[in-house]
Amino acid sequence: MRDSFRTAGALETVAHYLALLQDVYLIASLEKYAAQTHRRRSAPPKLVTLNNGLLSAMHPDGAPDRSTNQRVSVNGLENACLAFAFNQGQQVMYWREEPLEVDGLFEGSWKLGS
Repeated sequence: MRDSFRTAGALETVAHYLALLQDVYLIASLEKYAAQTHRRRSAPPKLVTLNNGLLSAMHPDGAPDRSTNQRVSVNGLENACLAFAFNQGQQVMYWREEPLEVDGLFEGSWKLGS
């Protein structure tokens, strides 16, 4: 029972830190797309860094190099696209039903010509 109390406290602490990072616009927490509300809330969020410079700063090797690590470069591109949509006021969600996944579902009106 004592371990479950520690785990609950740790989860609350992590949730609090994530909320702080969202409040200062460093990350966005993307909700899972589902028709039923309980399925959306029970799924873990997908985290997106709202500035790819933070990804490069936190990476031990610095900015990703496409020629040496293609996977890191692809993840950076995916993150940049999701962050751009979020920063443009889109409601951004993801969808996952094993083994399939859609990284970004967008809802909103793009502000063209502003």
